[in-house]
Amino acid sequence: MTAVVGVKCDGGVVLCADAQETSGAMKLPIQKLVPYQTEWYRAGIGGSGFDGDIIDMLVERLLGKLDKGNAYDTPSKMRLAMESVLVDAYGKLIKTAWPEQSIETEVDLLIALHAQNSGDVVLLKSHRTCVRILSTFDIIGAGDVMKYVALNLFRPNMPISQGVLLSIHLVGLAKKYVEGCGGPIQTLIITPERGPEVENAEGVERKERFFDSLNEILGEIILTAPDTWLSNEKFLGILNDAFGRIKDLRERYWAEAYESDLIRAMTDHVSYQAQAYWKFPAGSEGRLTQRVIDMMWEANERHMQAARKRQDEAEKETGGES
Repeated sequence: MTAVVGVKCDGGVVLCADAQETSGAMKLPIQKLVPYQTEWYRAGIGGSGFDGDIIDMLVERLLGKLDKGNAYDTPSKMRLAMESVLVDAYGKLIKTAWPEQSIETEVDLLIALHAQNSGDVVLLKSHRTCVRILSTFDIIGAGDVMKYVALNLFRPNMPISQGVLLSIHLVGLAKKYVEGCGGPIQTLIITPERGPEVENAEGVERKERFFDSLNEILGEIILTAPDTWLSNEKFLGILNDAFGRIKDLRERYWAEAYESDLIRAMTDHVSYQAQAYWKFPAGSEGRLTQRVIDMMWEANERHMQAARKRQDEAEKETGGES
């Protein structure tokens, strides 16, 4: 069973999925989100269905359609282009292999697509040959279990940061409660300015742990809040205790995230592309831990050694010329 979430946010789209494929008694790791980028498009696709080969074939053909050029610069053109690929694939290939309609041919896809000469990122969902444009969110695969939670948490025009959190929370619930879902959570972020960008695995795991702890705390107050057998004074004591624990939880989470992003920015600045600057707003304050300070000294020493080496090489070349 697969869980793939697509969330339409203010300024972009977040795709999220689990990373486990079940084959009989075997549990296999698999990349369920496919990123794509050319001079014309940024895209990401996630699929759900009984036959992985059909999903792979459809994704390959959809991305091949984007290779043809930059003609799909509006949501309606994107929808029609994706639909034409699916109609062709089902009519010529899948129908030949499965003359009778079969549940094995049922494939759902979530597609995040941005044309470089257009505006916002478009989120599309397909079921067999039908494609529609989404303005909120959707879940394919193990979606029914998570839709109630999503309906309660989703807000129109939510920022990308909260779209990432929502999608990770939903897939995390699927991993816990849906047979066949598992493995690391994969996340793709696509905006008009950047992407498809993969959320750092360490950061995803940290968010999963945060939600596990937060849900445990919230579970203790959901049923006590309307319980009239509890006095208001006793309930306020429970609420104050829960508030203090949530405050401590967020402070620990903030400190870990701040430290991790600083270290990653120093050690992986090329591929990280200064993500720390948009993950933490201007004016954010964080503590420089000993681990960060040690990493700064090590990075500075490496830069100094590289500079000395370049200087020595330049002096040798100069001496040889003279």
